[in-house]
Amino acid sequence: MKKKTQQFILLAGLFAFNVATPVLAGQTPDDIKSLKILVQQLIQQNQQLAERVSQLEKQLPVPNTPPVKDKVIEQQVAKILRHKEEERMQNEDFGHMINRYIDFSGLIEVEGSTSQDFEGVNESRFTLSTVELGFVGKMSDWASAHLTLLYEEDGDDKVLVDDAHIILGNTNRFPLYLNAGRQYVPFGNFTTNMISDPLTLEIAETQETALQIGFKAAGAYGSVFAFNGDTNEGGGDSR
Repeated sequence: MKKKTQQFILLAGLFAFNVATPVLAGQTPDDIKSLKILVQQLIQQNQQLAERVSQLEKQLPVPNTPPVKDKVIEQQVAKILRHKEEERMQNEDFGHMINRYIDFSGLIEVEGSTSQDFEGVNESRFTLSTVELGFVGKMSDWASAHLTLLYEEDGDDKVLVDDAHIILGNTNRFPLYLNAGRQYVPFGNFTTNMISDPLTLEIAETQETALQIGFKAAGAYGSVFAFNGDTNEGGGDSR
């Protein structure tokens, strides 16, 4: 645009000079001097116009570039949105952490019964037989901690630690695992659908602080365990 404008102004000046040239032949020296002054003025005006056009072109905004004010507003809005998103994530971090790394489970059993003995005496009971609260903390893909709290209405009204152990291993990636802590050792299968525990479970179920090493692969599983049990030699104290 700048070059075309300058060329147009320059051509206009040259055209005026060329038109005036044939006339110079029949003019007096004073007339020729006046024409020279006029041409000089035209050249100066041409230069001034070219400079003005150049200044105007520099003031034009760059295409597809938003004004500075709009840029500042966009940056402020983006900053506010980013800050709100960080606040939202911080508020949700604790809840997400619990859901991601800790599992809760629970059990409540209420029992009611009525009976009559051989003498015709009626007896009825309604008790809160069992309350269990379980926690599983997943520390990583290879380590987890298990805790079970137990309450049974048997007269002492105490909450006991029924199970507390740590498992190291991931049988989905490696068949061996290590289980250490207070647990029911895997001696027999005591699963039952009865409301009350069967006698076999009451007698044979063994709860100890033990160390267990097991494997699980291709549908097969097994384990060995060791614990320091109680013994009684020659009627002495248990040890």
